[in-house]
Amino acid sequence: MDSGLFVSRPGPKPALVRSAMGGFFLLGGLMALLGAALPVWVNYFHFSLAMAGSYFLVFNLGIFAATMVSRRMLGTLGLRGMLVGACGLTAASLVVVAALYSPWWMLAPLLVLGFATGMLTTGVSWLMFDAMTAPLASTILSLAGVFFG
Repeated sequence: MDSGLFVSRPGPKPALVRSAMGGFFLLGGLMALLGAALPVWVNYFHFSLAMAGSYFLVFNLGIFAATMVSRRMLGTLGLRGMLVGACGLTAASLVVVAALYSPWWMLAPLLVLGFATGMLTTGVSWLMFDAMTAPLASTILSLAGVFFG
């Protein structure tokens, strides 16, 4: 009994949705990392509140810089290359942050970490754009908010 009332629409691509949710989970952890690690760093580095504010400023400047150049990087590297590069930069900057013992030297890896976070934000947003379909867009975005934290 096909009455023609129901229109079949393509569903979301499950692999893209899973990849995007994993990216949102990673983004949530990266965004919360600085606020969670700062109380521990105060015990080891003994820096002022102005220096703590500088950490947040540099991290956000890195995110801003990445959003300015990520469209061009997306065209040259492709989505997969940009996401892999962002994950590599994230890992490298976290290793450098773990190895440093000076509050002033923390600014450079936090800038790189912010840049990698901005690249990852752009890449995951493109994944979400590719994965969303009209009937399930609100469900997918709600699920992304859950994975972000």
